[in-house]
Amino acid sequence: SHLRSIERTQLLSNFSTALHNLSTLKSSSLSEISSLKVTFRNKEIEYNDLISRKDELVKGYVSNVKELQERLKSTLNDKIESGIKLNKEVETLKIDFSKSASSLKTSNDSNNALKNDLQNVLDELSDARYEIDEYKVMYSQVELENDN
Repeated sequence: SHLRSIERTQLLSNFSTALHNLSTLKSSSLSEISSLKVTFRNKEIEYNDLISRKDELVKGYVSNVKELQERLKSTLNDKIESGIKLNKEVETLKIDFSKSASSLKTSNDSNNALKNDLQNVLDELSDARYEIDEYKVMYSQVELENDN
């Protein structure tokens, strides 16, 4: 009977210690959970801020791209118009040189000089047409991007 009393006392002591340890563990777990909740809320706020800034950055990027496309389109249109004017001027010069060539056939020296001048104008015309073709291709690419 005395042994049983000692065993009971030992069991009660062990049980009391286990309850105390369990209470301590529960308390520290609750504290850690609370801390994790705060950390999670802070991270959630940071995440939402990043998402908000991302949207702003994307809007800014899209706006910049549209502005650059408009400027490029305007520049290309100006270059195409300039090329067309230059082409007309070159055509006029070609006609003028053709008239001059027919009136200067009698002078061999003058004829050779005129041929050189005409070749230079034709080279400029070829360069101008090449530039116009390049601008047309670039303009088409801008149009395709704008359509997309």
